[in-house]
Amino acid sequence: MTQIPNRIMILTERKKKRSSWNKGKKLSEKHRLKLSIAHQGNVGYWRGKKRPDISEKLSGIIRPKEVGRKISESLKGRKHSEEWKEKIRGEKNPNWKGGVSFNYRQGYKKQQMKWRNAILERDDWVCQGCKKRGGKLCAHHIKDWKDYPNLRFNLNNGITLCKECHQLEHKSRLNN
Repeated sequence: MTQIPNRIMILTERKKKRSSWNKGKKLSEKHRLKLSIAHQGNVGYWRGKKRPDISEKLSGIIRPKEVGRKISESLKGRKHSEEWKEKIRGEKNPNWKGGVSFNYRQGYKKQQMKWRNAILERDDWVCQGCKKRGGKLCAHHIKDWKDYPNLRFNLNNGITLCKECHQLEHKSRLNN
């Protein structure tokens, strides 16, 4: 192993201690404006170019999906205490919907899609709010899905609305 000369060690330590002359200083508004004008139209040297040196380094970095997977795996098999289970069970749970449960295995999803398509076809793919044809259309329940379970798939309880009109409809309901 080679010895690093003391002189080099002292120089590197001095460099570490030295700070930039403008570190922590704020630029005046006038100076910032001059800089922005001077930099207008400049495009970074690497814009649009491949950087193999960087991409090789990044390939070994853990991506967010990988981090999420690791966290998920670390929590698998984790046991909650009985006290915690009691705190979040039933009506105490913030997601409690009054005992309502939807069993999609019974065909709700298929029925919902049939109902939606029938409403859109009946209204000829035209928003009934703004009369715009096509776009992002929704089949809206006139009487709420949760409050009127017997009208969920009734064609007279549906109307075609575009995304914008659908949002307005729900906002107006909140205000009333």
